[in-house]
Formats: sequence, C-alpha cells, structure tokens
Amino acid sequence: RYAELFAGVGGFRLALDGLGGRCVFASEIDPCAAATYERNFGDAPLGDITEVPDEDLPAHDLLTAGFPCQSFSRSGEQRGLGDARGDLFFEIVRVAPAALLLENVPNLLRVDNGHALHIIVHALTRAGYHCRLKKKNTRSF
Repeated sequence: RYAELFAGVGGFRLALDGLGGRCVFASEIDPCAAATYERNFGDAPLGDITEVPDEDLPAHDLLTAGFPCQSFSRSGEQRGLGDARGDLFFEIVRVAPAALLLENVPNLLRVDNGHALHIIVHALTRAGYHCRLKKKNTRSF
C-alpha cells in the first residue's frame, strides 16, 4: 500500500502497480497533470496536500513523492527552501510512513551550495529515516 504526493501524471504509480503495489492516496495540485493522472488510472488525485488533515490519509507502507523541483532546478530561480514550493518538502515529513521513495532534479545537490539538501536530509534523519542518496541518469531507464 502506497501513497503518492506531487503525483504528476503517475510515473511512480505506473512502476509500483506493475510490481504489485496498490495506490491508496494521491495528491496533485496541477490541474493538467491531475486530469492526465485520472485518465491514466481512473482515479482523480486530491489537490493541495497542505489542505489534507493527517487523519484523512489512509494507512500506507510507502510514500512516493516527486516534490516540486522549480525551487531547485537550474532553469528556475534556485531559491531552494526559501521558495514556498521548495518548502512543500516538509509535507512529506508530515505524512511519511515507514518508507519513502523521493525524486527531484540533479541541481538539488548544488542549490544553496548544498544547504537545501542538507536541511532535507537532516529533517528526514530527525524524523527517524536513514537516507540513501543516488543520482540517476534517466536515459538509462
């Protein structure tokens, strides 16, 4: 059982359903991405995760999130966690179960001289997670 935040069009869901997973919750704020997600899977994701109370989230074993990258991307302003979209990372910590699978852009390693990544890893560690970072080139997949 898994939940996905910042679900986009459902890339994590496509992979996890193929492995026998079952999505119990999805959240996506972008109307075009949410419409595509619904067409792809027949389920409409809820909107803004910041408006979903903890008690409304179903039990899940894994949380996936491609949290907003605009704050970290080289093509953006690179304001990191100083941008409201970058701060959405902390919603992951708020609703996280036992395991997480997170994805973002490579520049997350460099924005704010690595300070944003340090804060993210520290928040996850403080919440009891062991973090393993891997940089992957999607051309390989």
